[in-house]
Amino acid sequence: RAKVPVFALDLDGHVTGWNQTLEVLTGLTLPQVQGRKFTDIVSVENREGVDKAVKATIIAAHEEVSNAHAVESNSGTTGLAQGSSALIEIGIPVVAPAGASAGGPAVRHLAVSLVPKSTSEG
Repeated sequence: RAKVPVFALDLDGHVTGWNQTLEVLTGLTLPQVQGRKFTDIVSVENREGVDKAVKATIIAAHEEVSNAHAVESNSGTTGLAQGSSALIEIGIPVVAPAGASAGGPAVRHLAVSLVPKSTSEG
């Protein structure tokens, strides 16, 4: 189990992965967030910045995939060029478990690094 929060988004910014650490930190489970736009999950004041960062990361991912294909066709090997990432601060509203008091923080603030990841499918 990863001790750091990890989530994955598709190229449209929808959640496709959400680890147990995020479940513990936010009270939200993968079935609750899967398929939702990530910007709809973060707190309202973070949505514009998160949307810009996600879009920039998606553009970087497309560029890295294009560069990897160029490297592959020129050298016969595969791999991504030097990775780029965006570090942003986000707030995710915390959902208290049923029967628990709401004494904890209403929003969990996290520093998030958005890193494009390519699959073998591109």
